[in-house]
Amino acid sequence: MTTPNYNLKKTELTNSFTQWISNDQDNLDAIDAALKNHDDEISEAGDEIVANEEAITALVSSQTTHLSAPLPHKMLVDGVAYNYGFSQTDGFVKFLYEEVE
Repeated sequence: MTTPNYNLKKTELTNSFTQWISNDQDNLDAIDAALKNHDDEISEAGDEIVANEEAITALVSSQTTHLSAPLPHKMLVDGVAYNYGFSQTDGFVKFLYEEVE
């Protein structure tokens, strides 16, 4: 007989003392392996969280830089390069641009 979740060995009352000890050792090995696997999964999840936090920080920094730049966009019109952006004054949106040499 075994347990339903981890298949740990259940010792019968009629088993010998040696079988009791053997089952206990097997069960402890199985529990140890399951706990180690669980610890490894938690560690990997923590690493993923740190990586995601770093990616989010980089995106926020990039967005902040973009929003603070007066002309963050680039376009090419008839072979002429321009930087452009938008501003708002008194409720009106202005299109700003400058030719890039």
